[in-house]
Amino acid sequence: MRHPKPAQKNPERLRFSCSIPAFVHTRLGGHCKRTKALRHAYSVELSPESKLFAYVHLFRTYGELQPDFVAAVTEAQESHWQGLSQVPAYIGKEWGALPLCALMICIAESAQAAGDWNEKILQSNANQPYLPLISASLGESWDYDQMMLGAAAPLTALCTAVASPRAEFVLPMGAILVKVLEKLGSRWYGMQTAVWLCHISAAANQASLFAKARDYINDHGGLTDEVLFSPPSWACAESVRETLKNSAVSTGSE
Repeated sequence: MRHPKPAQKNPERLRFSCSIPAFVHTRLGGHCKRTKALRHAYSVELSPESKLFAYVHLFRTYGELQPDFVAAVTEAQESHWQGLSQVPAYIGKEWGALPLCALMICIAESAQAAGDWNEKILQSNANQPYLPLISASLGESWDYDQMMLGAAAPLTALCTAVASPRAEFVLPMGAILVKVLEKLGSRWYGMQTAVWLCHISAAANQASLFAKARDYINDHGGLTDEVLFSPPSWACAESVRETLKNSAVSTGSE
């Protein structure tokens, strides 16, 4: 007696909204070479706006993508960093050019290429439609002041660490942070900038910058070891008071 064949179920169809890097990483990883899949996707103009972010995301895991990453960053720099619009984080979207240039310095295959990207990191900082990414132009807007006082110095420190020992941009960028301190004068708000400037200048062996940062800290009463050697990576003017000002050994002038 022949038994009827069980009815075959139609295969489940999937609707998905993942990006190209997520698709390549999860769907194609076991079936074809990741690099070929990604290169093909962009060669036929699939999601070109996500190209920079995709290569930044995947290069962290797949070293074989370095040539593609270099090409994507170079293309983004030449287009005035339009590809950064796809970065989900605010800092990455608005200030991502600086750490990307620093990474290009790190992986540059020649001193000439590293020097070129040192120039580009300064150009990326200065050539902005409104205000430079990092400057002493305090008082223009509260949001900009928050960035300068809370994140500019840690961001510069990140770039210095990534690009060392070829971080030629440290002296001009450090000079900007010194101008921030000079503009703040006796106010304690500059403690975040000063403590990170100590780390930046020490890593780059810039004695003059280090002395200015150290003097600012000492003039405001000093800081505890914990804050001096492990400063916060981000601080805002509203919350930094408890972390920095009250950690001072003796309170400086406001």
